[in-house]
Order: sequence, then C-alpha cells, then structure tokens
Amino acid sequence: MRPARPPGFASPWRSGAVLTHDLTRAAVRLFALAAVPVLMIGLSGYFVDGLTNGAGKVVGEDFVNYWTSGGLWLRARAVEAYDLDGFRAAIRALAGAPVEPYHFSYPPTMMALAAPFAALPFLPALAAWTAAGYGALYLLLRQNAGPAWSAVAALAAPAALVNALYGQNGAFTAVFLGGALMALPTRPVVAGVLFGLLAFKPHLGVLVPLVLALGGHWRTFAAAAFTAVLAGLAAGAVGGFDAWAVYPARMDFMRALMTDQGHGLWHRMPTA
Repeated sequence: MRPARPPGFASPWRSGAVLTHDLTRAAVRLFALAAVPVLMIGLSGYFVDGLTNGAGKVVGEDFVNYWTSGGLWLRARAVEAYDLDGFRAAIRALAGAPVEPYHFSYPPTMMALAAPFAALPFLPALAAWTAAGYGALYLLLRQNAGPAWSAVAALAAPAALVNALYGQNGAFTAVFLGGALMALPTRPVVAGVLFGLLAFKPHLGVLVPLVLALGGHWRTFAAAAFTAVLAGLAAGAVGGFDAWAVYPARMDFMRALMTDQGHGLWHRMPTA
C-alpha cells in the first residue's frame, strides 16, 4: 500500500524543484552536448555525390532554396525563383550532381530575409544561417526561460535538431512569432513589427490579425500591417515587382502539390 504523504507535501517534480538539482543540470548539459555530434553525423551523409547524399538531396536541404532565391533577389531577378526549370538548374549546378525537383514556394519577402546569407558562398552561408537563427532563439529563450542551460536544452530538442539538419527557417519563425507574443503585453509596437516580419511565411500568421482585433491590440495590429506592407514593397523594389505578380500562381502549385498529387506533405502544415 502506498504510504500517505505528510500534510503540506509538494512533489519536487510537480513544483519544478527537481530542476534545480545539480545532477539534473548535468544531465541536461550532457543532452545538449550530445546534439552536436548527432547533427554532425547527420550532415556528413550529404557529401556522397557533390553536395548531395547521392539520392538528390542537397546538404542543408531547404536552405538551398533560400540561398538560391536570395541570390536571384540580390541581382534583381527574383521572378526567376518561380521558374521551375531554371531554379532547379541553378541548384543542380551548385550541387554538382543530380538533385530532386526543388522548388521555391515562399513570397519574395523570404528572398529578402535570405539575401544576406546568399551573399556568402553556400556552405559558409548555411553555417551562418544556422548560427544566426539559433543564436537569436537562444537570446529570446534566455529572456523568458530561466537558466542558460534550459535554453540550450531547448535548442537541442529533437525537433530543433531536425530543423537544423534540414536547413529550415523554424528558428526565425519561432523568434518572430514567439517574440511577438511575449512582447505583446508590454511592447505592442515591437510585437507588431515581429508579427509583420512573419509575413515571409504567411500561413503561420493567418490568425494573427483576427486575434489582435478580437483582443483590441490595435497598435500592434497597425504596426504589423505597416511592417508587412513595407517588407513587401522593399522586396519588390530590390528584387523586382514582377515576382509578386507570379507568386499567386506558385500558391496554386503548392496547393496542388500538397493535396492533389498525393505527395503526403499536408501533415506538415499548421492549421487553425
């Protein structure tokens, strides 16, 4: 029979007190350090044929889309990112091997975000992209998640490792969306700017205007709208406004890819 707990007893697991134990901190640090060789091993499998894994996947996977489109944007040729054949040919030339049918599915604002990294050679750009995203996310977590080791552990979580391995933009979306939600109560304009920057991945912010309106956060609403419009205009001014003209057709292409062609991508998309 389980013994009765004394009056006033609080479980250290429920209270979080166990997380202050030296042994727990050491275990978390070990977990975080183990993420480094795991990531290195995962990346090493991509250099089988040129910059690919021998099966058409380029090291950094999704990042190659950002880097290639960002380079086109810098040369005022953003519209070429939506030309499937030309875009894939550019990636194939970079990889030095046959590649999968890569395609760019983001609005031109994504090209502007990637442009500073596209100014670097590809592999240093991939390293800088990963370091910048996770550095910013670490700083955000340190503001709100307690000790430094807990923030490091969050960056070593399996989902974060997968994001790094595939060169995805999840660290940046977490900073923009998470940072905006954290800033909303006390810094409404900063929150609005961060929400507006999230427009580079619009389906993540589809409910943001509704929530801000229902909550009466009109300063944040206005700042978000202004930032999103300004970012869109800046993307068009540098990369060419013709890219915005063809982007809606790319959205149709992605809808067909996810729902009509049986590629099994729909489960990756967040929903309301």
